[in-house]
Amino acid sequence: YQDEETVTMMSPLLAQLCLHHNAPSIEEAVEKADCVILMTEWKEYTKINLKMLRNRMSGNVIIDGRRGFNPEQIEKAGFDYRAIGLG
Repeated sequence: YQDEETVTMMSPLLAQLCLHHNAPSIEEAVEKADCVILMTEWKEYTKINLKMLRNRMSGNVIIDGRRGFNPEQIEKAGFDYRAIGLG
C-alpha cells in the first residue's frame, strides 16, 4: 500500500516492528520517494549509487542526519542537500 502519508524505510533491525512499510532493499525503499533521510552511518547507505538514487526518486531532497554524505558529490548529482546542524 502507498498513499500520500506512507513512510517507507529500509531497516533490517526495525523490520519486526511492522510500524511502517519495510522495503526489502534500498532500491525499493527510495522508489518514487520525495525525500531521503539518512539516519545512520552504515556504508551501504553512505556509499549508495547516487545515479540510481536520483533515477528512482520522484523528488530530489536528501536530509543528512549523520553527515555521512559528501555534500559536494550529492549536490553535483542533482540533489537538494540539507544536513542537520549545518547552516
